[in-house]
Amino acid sequence: MRQDIVSFLFMFAMATQASAQDHSGHIMPSMPADDMTMEHESMEHESMEHESMEHESMEHASMEHASMEHASMEHASMDSVSDRRDPHEYSGGYERNKGPYALAEAGHSGMADEAIFFGLWTDRFENRMGHIEDVQEYSGYAWLGNSYHRLMLKSELEWRQASLEESKTELVYSRAFSPFWDVQFAARYDYGDNAHRQWLGIGLKGMAPYWLEVDATLYAGAEGHSAASIEVEYDLLLTQRLILQPKVGMDFYGDSDIEAGHSKGLSKSKMGIRLRYEITRQFAPYVGYERVHHHGEAAEVFRPFDQHNEDLWMAGIRFWF
Repeated sequence: MRQDIVSFLFMFAMATQASAQDHSGHIMPSMPADDMTMEHESMEHESMEHESMEHESMEHASMEHASMEHASMEHASMDSVSDRRDPHEYSGGYERNKGPYALAEAGHSGMADEAIFFGLWTDRFENRMGHIEDVQEYSGYAWLGNSYHRLMLKSELEWRQASLEESKTELVYSRAFSPFWDVQFAARYDYGDNAHRQWLGIGLKGMAPYWLEVDATLYAGAEGHSAASIEVEYDLLLTQRLILQPKVGMDFYGDSDIEAGHSKGLSKSKMGIRLRYEITRQFAPYVGYERVHHHGEAAEVFRPFDQHNEDLWMAGIRFWF
């Protein structure tokens, strides 16, 4: 039985091989291994050369395309510049603020620093109580101008026993040259019981660091007289309305003028403090204390009247509008 199965399988294999030869018509000859390897390498080399040529062709085409696009954009840009429309093409020849579209003078809007303002500032209007007699004093100025240019009339007046004893009147032109400082040019006239003096002055007024308000002026007078004055004050806010203000003032002269009550160098100094309550920003009553010293030869002039050193208590008002 086993031999019959083996014989059957052998005959079936022979028959299958014969059928395959009849169907193909020929048998593919066998090729040596070396020949097959050489043919495979040749095909790969031809494929790489073909791909390289295709890549170079594509790069060349891309560069030509980019060059054409750049030239097209430049041409379009030149066309857009040349074809740009005139901004006045559709205005009919009219211009702003000219012809029928010109605005009336009253219709123009102005900035605050272009307008002209005026006001009155009264720094001190007070009654001073000394150990001998009461003294009334006024210090303030009227002004006309704007934020940069101002014309001011400044006055300091002092009364004793209802009689004007001393006054200083100044006509001042003030020019702002920085956010915190003004330069001032002044013509001053002094009136006193014994002598009158005229001065020309130049000074600075403004706010120094640490919020110190400074007013300093140099003066030149007739017959070689010279003088200088400086005042420094500071506002210390105890509350939004209650303000403590210390103040120091000094007067200097280049020579002695006994007739006018001036001595060479430091002639007069004032040191005081005032406490004011601002009912409004424009109106504030205050109380205070001030000590006045006359120095040098001026002290000898005022000593017979017991006025060389004075301690003064005061009450007054400060206002502006």
